[in-house]
Amino acid sequence: MPDTHEPKPDAVLTLDEMCGKAMEHQLAGRLDLAAQLYSEILQIQPMHSVANYSLGLLHVQVQRPEGGLPYLLAALKASPETADYWLGYIEALLMAGQTDAARQTLELGQQHGLTGAAAENLASRILSSQPKPPVEEKPTPASKHSKPFAQAVRKKGSPTRQQSNELVTLFTQGRYAEGVTQALTLTQRFPEHGPGWKILGAMLRAVGRNEEGLAAMREAAELLPDDAETQKNLGVMLVEANDLAEGERHYRRALAINPGYAAVHTSLGGILSLQGRNAEAEASYRAALAFKPGDADAEVGLARTLGLRGEIDLALPLYRSALGKNPEQAAAVFSNMLFMLSHSTKMDAAALFAEHCRFAEKYEAPYRASWPKHANSRDPHRCLKVGLVSGDFYNHAVAPFIEPILAQLQKRAATTLELHAYYNHFLDDDVTQRLRSYMPHWNVVNKLSDTALTQQILNDKIDILIDLSGHTGRNRLLSFARKPAPVQVTWIGYPGTTGLQAMDYYLADRHFLPPGRLADQFTEKIAYLPAAAPFSPFTAAPAVNVLPALKAGHLTFGSFNRANKINAETIAMWSQLLRALPDARMLLGGLAPEYNSDKLIEEFVREGIARERLIIHLRSDMETYLGLHHLVDICLDAYPYSGGTTTYHAIWMGVPTLTVGGATAAGRSGASILDRVGLDAFVADNADDFVQKGVSWASNLAALADIRQNLRERFAASATCQPEVVAAGVERALRSMWQRYCAELPPASFEVPLQDVLDGMSHENKQ
Repeated sequence: MPDTHEPKPDAVLTLDEMCGKAMEHQLAGRLDLAAQLYSEILQIQPMHSVANYSLGLLHVQVQRPEGGLPYLLAALKASPETADYWLGYIEALLMAGQTDAARQTLELGQQHGLTGAAAENLASRILSSQPKPPVEEKPTPASKHSKPFAQAVRKKGSPTRQQSNELVTLFTQGRYAEGVTQALTLTQRFPEHGPGWKILGAMLRAVGRNEEGLAAMREAAELLPDDAETQKNLGVMLVEANDLAEGERHYRRALAINPGYAAVHTSLGGILSLQGRNAEAEASYRAALAFKPGDADAEVGLARTLGLRGEIDLALPLYRSALGKNPEQAAAVFSNMLFMLSHSTKMDAAALFAEHCRFAEKYEAPYRASWPKHANSRDPHRCLKVGLVSGDFYNHAVAPFIEPILAQLQKRAATTLELHAYYNHFLDDDVTQRLRSYMPHWNVVNKLSDTALTQQILNDKIDILIDLSGHTGRNRLLSFARKPAPVQVTWIGYPGTTGLQAMDYYLADRHFLPPGRLADQFTEKIAYLPAAAPFSPFTAAPAVNVLPALKAGHLTFGSFNRANKINAETIAMWSQLLRALPDARMLLGGLAPEYNSDKLIEEFVREGIARERLIIHLRSDMETYLGLHHLVDICLDAYPYSGGTTTYHAIWMGVPTLTVGGATAAGRSGASILDRVGLDAFVADNADDFVQKGVSWASNLAALADIRQNLRERFAASATCQPEVVAAGVERALRSMWQRYCAELPPASFEVPLQDVLDGMSHENKQ
């Protein structure tokens, strides 16, 4: 039977109840929520021993032991008679490389009566100056399935019930340092006892020793092949190690054992979504909800999947449902919902801005009174520490825009800017490797709580912190809300405001956000660059061909927008144009293989467009995708969330895009790109104007053919295709922001003129 009693709101929980709830989050891997509750406890009772100890271990768990030392020391001072507090503090000192301090603390602890196997193990490690205990006869693994915990003798048998219960108690109480030692001893004595390996793997993961934890959990899965929880735990750890295929295999093994395991259905949906297998992800999320109706995690996953497919009206109620029933995860649900709302035709500009501000009032306002007083030197000319925060430093749509800038900054700004990356994802691919080479200070922070990330940024003394995500997936806006850097900027990843008062600037250009327009939709001040971001054309792009209509005898429109931009209003607008030009065709390309194109065709048919006039192409490699532009005379943009990358690619192939200049930033992208290359005649004011312009261009093929032949050259000459110009503009903008801060002036909108950038670059080249 489901639990029907109402939980207490956080506001009326006792401190011990809050601590227990935080420990539940920590054990379940919800570290951000755990850290938030521990911090709230310590604001009320700074010497709360359990909260200090647990928060210290959380830092150890994410492999930042030095950050946990103050909390572990506070716990020890509050309760020096507790052996685990001595052990946890000494363990963290060892992991932080402070061997002498660990030795001195152990001696002091022994004077206070600290004894037992755990203390002896620490003494041995200190003597050998090893940060981790050696593992007996650990072979070099021949494969990822090899057993690194081999023993000289494989003894059979099982521990007593009391021994097993003691180990479980250590785990549930968060006494991981002592627990790891006992679990290692237990697995050495009883190597065939699967539950011992299972709890060892979990505790090694809890203290940040992920590689050893994964090996132990593999051993558990082999010994407990029919235990669904062990298979699930191994799947989680494999996904964290970026082995998605193997993680999926163990999730599916768990479901074969227990088909009704709702949490595994949700986890499986997550990794399927990561791989772009959205139809399978949707099925997994729906299965989770079938077995556990109303589960917030599954609702959010399903909402995100539906949103990617363009089913905004179906996604929003799921987001709102999850938001209402699970306020603890509201660091992610609200942001996802805002991103979806920016795609909605039912949300006007003022209402959309109000929703972003509501996010800030709910999640930023509690921190404003405690924003730190930054001690960064206010020297306006010194080398600046610049941090970039993103979950998209891999093969993601954001990477092609940021990579050429980083490459240029590395060349030109080594003495003026020091770049720090804060990467909020576990994926690591070729793009990740290249981006890492541009930023000498590389931090993977996906396991850090918002509190811990804030502290790391403060410790790194970052001067200007740049958000590259906005309200998209894996953002860290709740760290920005705590104001860890004196100057904070948002850029590239999200076409709109964050809503945060802690965010000082939004980087744009006057094509994207024309001065005097849309500024009232931003809490940030607008910093205008010569170009907001660069575009790097695909090096193997086919040559531009002649206008296909001259040979075909009819116009062919095209769209390569992602599916969730193609809503009913967009289809209605396109269909109105197609009805006005009954000989015209429409090519729809770049659709995901699992996308239901039949449903899309039916929507056009309902608008009176015969299916014979529609040409469907699924997603393909870049050369094939770009080659499809040889069939297209004019691309048609979506509304209200217009195209970006697809519009750039079309222009490179000589194809202009017909767009509506929207009333929001999300609706301005297409218009801004066209404006940069002098194609404002393709920017309509509304749907009727969109149709009129389309009909007009259809009767002027000579002009359209001329545009096609010259567009690539015109685009190549623009600032957008010159990353060195964009990078120089960014560098100047950051310096201007810093100079205002040094002069104790509030953030204000300003512009970096193109000519100033060119003059500065010319001067640098002469020196």
